Amino acid sequence: MTDSNKWIEVISAINEKTQLGKIKWQSRPNPITAGVANISLDSGLGLATLAMNSGVEYKPVGAAFLAAYANKYFRVYKYSRVSKGSGFFALSNGTYYRLEVLDSEENVVLEIPETTGLSDLYQSIQYQVTGVDDLIKSILED
Repeated sequence: MTDSNKWIEVISAINEKTQLGKIKWQSRPNPITAGVANISLDSGLGLATLAMNSGVEYKPVGAAFLAAYANKYFRVYKYSRVSKGSGFFALSNGTYYRLEVLDSEENVVLEIPETTGLSDLYQSIQYQVTGVDDLIKSILED
């Protein structure tokens, strides 16, 4: 199994447990501060440093969400990236999702690579935290 497939399975399992109510999420402030890359976005390639030097702006999009699981925490959040550079320094613009594993003091110990399923997980969490999932269940049960 490739690393990509492994992460897809992990994200799918977290999403399923979220939808079943086995993982409970809480809303938290987004760790992105507009215009400042205060997270690592580079997977060892130095892209965060490159981005800060090439005019890329990061903006929070919505809340972050935190859930306790197996003596660790998961944190999920959404952000946008706007490149003001060009050529080699241009990064793709758009909305991105980040899933992290945190220790008991909420320090990042693992950043899960952006992969298929993160946007679905984010939506499931929003439904749970806002109570939309309960509303939908009650409508379908009546």
